[in-house]
Amino acid sequence: MASPIHENQELCSYLIKKITSTVPLQILTSKISGSGLFTTQDIPAGEEIFVSTPLVNTVEDGKHGSVCDYCFATSNGRVHPAGHFRKEGDEMPDVKVCVGCKAVGYCSKVCMAVFMVWWWNADDRFDGKECQRKAWKAYHKFECKIFKERPTLRSSAKALYRLLNEYEQELLSAEHWQGLSMLKSHELEHLTSENFETIVVFSTHAKEVTGTKLNIGEVVALYCRVCRIN
Repeated sequence: MASPIHENQELCSYLIKKITSTVPLQILTSKISGSGLFTTQDIPAGEEIFVSTPLVNTVEDGKHGSVCDYCFATSNGRVHPAGHFRKEGDEMPDVKVCVGCKAVGYCSKVCMAVFMVWWWNADDRFDGKECQRKAWKAYHKFECKIFKERPTLRSSAKALYRLLNEYEQELLSAEHWQGLSMLKSHELEHLTSENFETIVVFSTHAKEVTGTKLNIGEVVALYCRVCRIN
């Protein structure tokens, strides 16, 4: 069993430096459970504490046609991407599904015909700052073929595939991977539930198609550790 993350203060300091915070933060032992995030000063009600970028995120199941997989702008939500509540006459993002896999969608206007021609070798072909171009360069080029085979993958499985691809492509720092490994896996809870077969099937397939060096036990533990399964 991994030690609580607060026992490795060097790692904690590294992780905290990777976020933008408005107050001093520390990861320490928590009286509630395990490790906790603390500050050394009072925080006024309503003040923003910190902003961070998730290591992995995915759009909710069934929403890939209306929510951008990169920036999470939505074509039918109550909140406009500018931050205000949607009102009559507002132009909302036009989310288009990826022509390659049809498993994710993006809000930017891109030339789908050009994208189709350069589908598997599009690293430097796009101009501008479209979400689809950014997602392709960041992670989607490693998963598009995989998702094409299974366009109905649930969001938790997509997160697993993305993490494994990021690990294999060395897109995650050793410190971030160490931090992941120190999270509780909840394996016993998940593997004794009705989701047992689903977890094993997705984990086995993910190991095969990503070519990860991790063994199947480590892949299962990763799925249980970071992915909400229901």
